[in-house]
Amino acid sequence: MTKPLVVLSSARSGTNYFLSVFQKMAPNGVVLREVFRKGGDSLPELIALTGMPRSQLVAMGQDDPVALWGILRDAAGTRPLALKIFYYHARPSSPIWDRLIDEARIVHLVRRRVLDTFVSRKLAETTGAWFQPADVGTLPARPEVRLDPAELSAFITERQGYVQRFRERFQDADLHEVSYEDIAADPKLCADWIARVTGLPIPAVPLQLPIRKQNTWAIRDIVSNYDEIAAFDKAHL
Repeated sequence: MTKPLVVLSSARSGTNYFLSVFQKMAPNGVVLREVFRKGGDSLPELIALTGMPRSQLVAMGQDDPVALWGILRDAAGTRPLALKIFYYHARPSSPIWDRLIDEARIVHLVRRRVLDTFVSRKLAETTGAWFQPADVGTLPARPEVRLDPAELSAFITERQGYVQRFRERFQDADLHEVSYEDIAADPKLCADWIARVTGLPIPAVPLQLPIRKQNTWAIRDIVSNYDEIAAFDKAHL
């Protein structure tokens, strides 16, 4: 794999799951997360990788993402490099988008059921848990949320707009689109897809991931006002 791999997506769309599978397939690789987000969430890894101070990395991620991209590529060397960027992590006019189009293999990870994305976000906001470690023995009790139909409708429209705009913007890139629903049932499905796109070997042993799916309940069982939002319970992408 010669090109860095960049997962283009939005929050609560399976990016941590995807990158966890990738890490298992490239154990010597440099796998980061939201390096271009304000504040970032990979700062310890970035500091260890680059030797740069935290304050400089934070500033560069926001003010000079192209320079940070170059530093990451140089620091990774011949090792596989993978990270993620969300549609809203950089301004539409930021030069980072054109640099990624020119230099990266883009995985456009889309969650077709936008309602599931919305519910996942609401559950995380309610519980304060944004991921579920695999080694937690006891699953949480069945959650319950109430959804605002108008807020949900606006969220779906926003996500549809993001996906369409970035499909158009990246149409000439090394772009590979996959839906979360097609790879989520089993890490082997995700590994098979990654192998086809990157050429990385599939591990011979079962993939044991450090995280697991947070919500295993049906939407109608955890949304208290399901009747009000039932019309949205379908694929939108």
